Amino acid sequence: MAKIALLIGVSEYELDFNPLPCAVKDVEAMQRVLVNPEMGNFTEADITMLKNPQRQDIEDAIFNLFHNRQKHDLLLFYFSGHGIKDDRGKLHLSTCTTKKLNGKLVTPSAVAGSVLHDNMNDSRSQRIVIILDCCFSGAIAQGMTVKDDNSVNVQEQLGGKGRAILTSSTSTQYSFEQEGSELSIYTRYLVEGIEKGAADKDGDGWISVDELHEYASSKVQEAAPAMTPKFYPVEEGSKILLAKSHKDDPKVKYRKEVESRAKQNQGKFSIFARRIIDLKRDELRLSLGEAAIIEEEVLQPYREYERKRDEYERALQEATINEEYPFNQAVEQDLQEYQKYLVLRDEDISSIKQRVLAQKQAEYERQQLKRVLAQQKAEYENKLQRYEQELFNALKAGYPLDEFVRDGLKNFQQFLGLGDEDIASIEQQVLVPKQAEYERQQQQQKAKYEHKLHRYEQELCNALKAGYPLDDFAYTVLQNFQQFLGLGDEDIASIKQRVLAPKEAEYERQQQESKRLNQQQEKIIVRGDDLKLDLKLDFWEAIFGGEKEIRISHTETCDICSGSGSKSGTRPRTCSTCSGSGQKRRVTRTPFGSFIQVSTCFTCNGTGMVIKDKCNACDGKGANQVTKKLKITIPAGVDNRMRLRVANEGDAGQYGKPSGDLYIYLFVNEDAEFQRDGINILSNIKISQLQATSGCRLQVNTIDGSSVELIIPPGTQPNAVMKLKNRGVPHLGNPTSRGDHLITVQIVT
Repeated sequence: MAKIALLIGVSEYELDFNPLPCAVKDVEAMQRVLVNPEMGNFTEADITMLKNPQRQDIEDAIFNLFHNRQKHDLLLFYFSGHGIKDDRGKLHLSTCTTKKLNGKLVTPSAVAGSVLHDNMNDSRSQRIVIILDCCFSGAIAQGMTVKDDNSVNVQEQLGGKGRAILTSSTSTQYSFEQEGSELSIYTRYLVEGIEKGAADKDGDGWISVDELHEYASSKVQEAAPAMTPKFYPVEEGSKILLAKSHKDDPKVKYRKEVESRAKQNQGKFSIFARRIIDLKRDELRLSLGEAAIIEEEVLQPYREYERKRDEYERALQEATINEEYPFNQAVEQDLQEYQKYLVLRDEDISSIKQRVLAQKQAEYERQQLKRVLAQQKAEYENKLQRYEQELFNALKAGYPLDEFVRDGLKNFQQFLGLGDEDIASIEQQVLVPKQAEYERQQQQQKAKYEHKLHRYEQELCNALKAGYPLDDFAYTVLQNFQQFLGLGDEDIASIKQRVLAPKEAEYERQQQESKRLNQQQEKIIVRGDDLKLDLKLDFWEAIFGGEKEIRISHTETCDICSGSGSKSGTRPRTCSTCSGSGQKRRVTRTPFGSFIQVSTCFTCNGTGMVIKDKCNACDGKGANQVTKKLKITIPAGVDNRMRLRVANEGDAGQYGKPSGDLYIYLFVNEDAEFQRDGINILSNIKISQLQATSGCRLQVNTIDGSSVELIIPPGTQPNAVMKLKNRGVPHLGNPTSRGDHLITVQIVT
């Protein structure tokens, strides 16, 4: 089993590409750790190094690396330089003569990735490691050299059986060389992982490809978080053993302890972590100088990361002083490029931007708000001026404004987006003088109008002195005077009502009196008397109602004469004394006028009729006294002192006229257990102090005759009221709806 390596570093380029001074040094560093028998254990003769080679030299070396190899041979291909993508998205490795034409790669000047791929496929070796320390972009940042890439699927183009592919960044990220460092960032930590034995994660004394990448990747992200190295193992490629490590070396053990503690707190040691590290140093018997060197190497990426953040913060602070805020597009673009130069992610600088720019942003927002408010104020005042002008224009048509003009102003107000409170002061200023002038004119017109009414009223009173009703001549004179004054009928209606109403009433009274005296008055219908009855009810009868039989004594119309009082076959005759009017009138003349005295006729007693042959059954009264039983319905829900009316069960009316009514007054007996409050039932329950404190369940009686369970909650206080819903008195007239049963809790001590 042989171990063969091809190491290629391209530092020098044509004008189309930036030089990469670290690339050649990367190759030398890799060669150093690979030939070391305590590390890579490659023989020097089996390692080929190409520094700034031509294309043909690279392709020949690739052929020699993979040609005529055995199945278990370990083949390592390492490249440090620019990686480029052609128009078809194919990967190419740069040479010292690689160039571009019109921004596009001249493909014959670079080594196609397919050359590497084809030679790997033709090789019998199943242990192949590919390390590409390159990226895929031509962007350049000062002090930091960026290798090329655009978007290349490395695993698709270089993957295969038994292979492991390590790249310094993804196909969309930059891979950087750090200014002031001899090696590229990724290669630096590959070499450190092998040289220091730090990549031996499982401590088995061997460094596998996946362990090496994991170590280098973690260290890269500590120093340059924006870089994301990738690992593409195929089948068993991740388990290829690339180098040895001194697993029992105290320095390796100490390094792992320091790295573990540093990783937990972003390169900072707590008091306890510091003490643990010191104890580990003493345990491994390392000197303070040896421990300090290891700690310096471990913490260097973290310190480098903090240095970059500090440098970014200082630059940002200078920008806030020297540049106008907010930054223009050019400054923002420069800032982003500077961030890329420092290999910082957005999340690495977010707290810095927040801290540095917060005051500037707050001041900017205040200025913006001030400008916005000033603009809004100017727009608002302009709208008010426009509305005021529109109001003045509307008033030119007259005051008060009619509904059409008002609607137009309202629409214009809504168009301007003004509320009623916005225009209130304008309308107050403009309309108040108009309103005052309008009211003054109205007062003048009202005074003139009332004077005209007063003159008309005087003329009417003068006309009435001649008597009432007015004759045609008087009416004509009044109408002419009304027209002269310019008054309408509706204007004088109240005057005529006030002046003529008493005259008309007196005239009507005289007419009625004359008519009453000259015509026969019809007999007034006399209805029978109402009767009253007191009725006692049981407590339960009042609540649930029912039928009740009572006995009453009243007069009923005589069945023989049908209430006329005359013997069968005869009828009452008109009273000759009062001519059927039932009244006797007497006229007395005096010097002051005639007086009429009216009294009840003594012959017919005011009935207007005289019975000659009386009915024997009722002795001419038309009714007889009888005693009878009645069944009455007591509605559910009645209460004490309520009154029930039984129609037509009073005394009979005179001479067949309608009977009166029977009024039954209810008196309800009390109950020993329950009381009543309107539609609610009240009762008491006694419990012990223990039952009140801890709560209990008790059976209580209800007015329905059944018992229900009452829950006494814990902590019940004396005289607490518990409610049983819908267990009370039915609503009068709606028995399906009931009141509540309210139970007062009495605590017995």
